[in-house]
This record gives sequence, structure tokens and C-alpha cells, in this order.
Amino acid sequence: MPRSRALPPAMLLAALAAAPAHAALPSVTVQDAHVVEGDAGTSSLRFEVVAIGTPRRLALDYSLSDLTASAASGDYASAGGVVSLAPEPARLIEQWGERNFTIPTGIAQAPNGDLLAVDGPSSRLNRFSSAGVLLQATKVESPEGVAVNSASEVFVLSFHGRVRVFNSTGKLLRSFGDTTQVGSDIAVDAAGSVYVSEVVSNRIQKYSSAGSGLAKLDLDGNVLKWTVTYSGTTGPVTAGHFHGPAPAGANAGVVVPFSGSMASPIVGQATLTPTQLDQLKQGLWYVNLHTAAHPGGELRGQVK
Repeated sequence: MPRSRALPPAMLLAALAAAPAHAALPSVTVQDAHVVEGDAGTSSLRFEVVAIGTPRRLALDYSLSDLTASAASGDYASAGGVVSLAPEPARLIEQWGERNFTIPTGIAQAPNGDLLAVDGPSSRLNRFSSAGVLLQATKVESPEGVAVNSASEVFVLSFHGRVRVFNSTGKLLRSFGDTTQVGSDIAVDAAGSVYVSEVVSNRIQKYSSAGSGLAKLDLDGNVLKWTVTYSGTTGPVTAGHFHGPAPAGANAGVVVPFSGSMASPIVGQATLTPTQLDQLKQGLWYVNLHTAAHPGGELRGQVK
């Protein structure tokens, strides 16, 4: 019959599913703990550790509370023990992008795993694969921060407080924000609301994501007629204008103001000068709608 004997601490190497390094300790289940031993030789304690997460190999120190196993009914009974798991220390895995940046000022991850990074001095929005391959570079004026929503829209905050929204191919979709402020960082929550930190009034601004609009233009000779419809703004539109000359993403002064009611739809017309007509045809004008919450403009769209 096997004899009861002291059991030395055992170092066990196991493939475990452990939580990421930044997460809390995982819950661990020890299954089928038992001792295999004969009349002579070294005894060993065998058990299976079950956890949830990404598989990796960990060295586990196992110790018995009293370093003994007990005999009962001619066989061994399990003894108490402790298995301690600690998160893996953070370590540098890889690095890249040294030739793509002057001063990177913001980074975010898209739903497909791509990485978006903005570089202030070079005025660029860079899209990388998760392996660090440069996929796309988009010119953006003075970027400070970047965020991505669940629909893969990319929000870039400029130093001048303007937020520009791009699709996954780098096309400018819309812009908004308070250009009287200095932007420093940006975030988007699960509901799509946009948060901007600024350093003039030292505050956080929250923007609704629901605003949208459409401008229909009719050019008859040098007479421009327009109908602008919109919805979802944070409040009534207080003013509206055509601005120019400026390419998409840049700012310019008012060239033609809207008059009359600012309720949707805004309807009006104006006679253009030859210079204004040429700028309009080159796509150098944009429509900007202002609200009390966003006096610098809440909705903006480039005329094409």
C-alpha cells in the first residue's frame, strides 16, 4: 500500500488562457487534482488549470499549505493549495513609423484594426495596417487629435477647433466645431457623440452626431439660387453663409450671406460677380450653418 509522504513544491508549466496584461486577474478553476505515487521514487501532483483569454505559456509555482498529503480509506485525499496568476508585464513588441512623422499628436484604432495617426507639422492623417504598413495619407490642416466611430468615420480635430469627418477612403464628409477655440484632443463615444477638449476656455465640449444637411443649387447665368435643408442640429440655426475661396478642409470668410428665415428649408438667391462665379465653379465655396451652441459653425458642406 502506498505510504503517506511529504510532497515538495512543484513547478508546473501549462498552456493557459490568461487575461491581457492590462486586465484584472482571471478567475481560475483547478480540476481533478490528484497525486500519482508508487512505493518508491518521486511523487508528483497533477492538476489542470482552466482560465479564459488568449492562450500563452506561464510558469506556475504550486505549494501545499502544509506540504503533506493525507491518506484516507487506503488512498490519498486532495490537500489545500494556492495558484497565483499575475498579469504579464508590459513589454515592447514592435515599433514603426519613424519616417512617417514629424511630431505625431494623436492615434486611434478603426473597427477593422487599422491605426489612424495624425501628424501636426506635416498636416497629415496617416492610416496604417495593424502591421505598420502605411495605407493612406490625407492632407488635414493642423491636426491635433483623431477618433473613429463604430461606422469607421474618422474625426480629426484641428488646432483651430474645427472637427473634420472623413470616410475610410479619406474623403471629407462634413465638418463642425468652434473655430474661436484651440483644440487639444477628441473622443467619440458608443452613441456617436463627439467630445472635444480645448485650451482657451479650458473645457470639454460635447457635440451631437445627429446633425445633417443638404444644399441644392441652381446656377442660371450669374444668378445663384439655393435651397438648404437640415435636421438634427443642437438648436435653431442662427445664421448661414457661403464662404470662400477655400478648398475642402480650409477656412475662408463670408462671400454670400443667407437672409430671411433660417428655418429649414433656407431659400434664397444672389447675383454673383465674375470672380465669385469662377470660384464657385472651381469648388472653392462651402456652406456653413451656425447655431448658438456652435457660433463658429455646426454644419458645413463643400460646394461641388
